[in-house]
Amino acid sequence: MPKLAAFLCLLAVFLTFKYGLFRPITSQFPEDTFDTRIWKPSEAQGILERFGPEHRRAYFHLQTTVDLVFPLVYSFMFAVAIWGLAPRARAPEWLASVPFVGAVFDYLENASVVTMIVHFEANKPLGMATYIGSVATILKDLFFAASFVILIVLVWSAAAKPPLSNTR
Repeated sequence: MPKLAAFLCLLAVFLTFKYGLFRPITSQFPEDTFDTRIWKPSEAQGILERFGPEHRRAYFHLQTTVDLVFPLVYSFMFAVAIWGLAPRARAPEWLASVPFVGAVFDYLENASVVTMIVHFEANKPLGMATYIGSVATILKDLFFAASFVILIVLVWSAAAKPPLSNTR
């Protein structure tokens, strides 16, 4: 039961971040952020131009504040759920590490976005940050999706199996 309570608390924090912190800011942007789309390195310059100075500042602020915590929130949310379900589903507990791999790519993506914004504002080439960020976005999304699929499979598997006996 403590794992369920922890998951529900983390889910509440996740939803607060997603809809209470991110949505009010990003809904003002002229288009989707790098975080929420698959993008090519060749598109980065144009995306930053279309954001304009005000939205670039807001995006930079979002990346260097709220988005420093968010990857940990969703990683722990998925990990707690996976770790809690793994014994009942008779699955390896190491699956709980998958969300954290996604968080690593999320942080790499965030660092790339911050670098691109700084370079754009300084009229410097965006450079390798565009390639690193683009690949990191794809890998972040894949690991996020994998975490979700693992969770769904574990819920299904745990529901289909009889409860584990606590007696030895």
